Amino acid sequence: MIRLACYLAVVCGVSLRHIALRFAALFLIPMTKSSIKRWMDDIGSHLPTPEERLRHLLVLAPTTECHIDGYYPLGTDHCVMVVKDEHDRILMTHEAASEHGDDAKHFLQQLKDLGLKVTAACSDDSQSFTEAIKAVYPQARFQADHFHTVKHIWGHLKKSLLSYRRQVKTSGAEKNDEQLLA
Repeated sequence: MIRLACYLAVVCGVSLRHIALRFAALFLIPMTKSSIKRWMDDIGSHLPTPEERLRHLLVLAPTTECHIDGYYPLGTDHCVMVVKDEHDRILMTHEAASEHGDDAKHFLQQLKDLGLKVTAACSDDSQSFTEAIKAVYPQARFQADHFHTVKHIWGHLKKSLLSYRRQVKTSGAEKNDEQLLA
């Protein structure tokens, strides 16, 4: 049950207060936020550092492509920058006040210093991410990620269809006016 509580907090982003309420309601175990926090700290103290995990992942399967994106977990005002590789492994995360500014550049520079060699990178339309990739990995090919490319295509299609629909509606209204005048 302790692991379940820690997984809910870390993996799912459930707040400590909500976990304590769920344990009290489901398992009739009175629990405090501080006890859950102590469990998480204890379990986390045995894990390798993010830098050690990155080095281990790079030894297992070298990485040449990366995807950087920013997420805003529910209940926080902070951005979590995530770098994934072509094997769909999360290489490292970094919490920052925002995805804008120099945070992305410093984060990618840290990854480069740890041995990440990138020849191709993708991201969303965030200007800070594209500038960071170009600054830290100038030789890398850059492309927009699949999700945002498809999102932009659908956006342009929708605008085009609405425009066409307005033209059809306008021409139909004009024909009705001509019939009424005749």
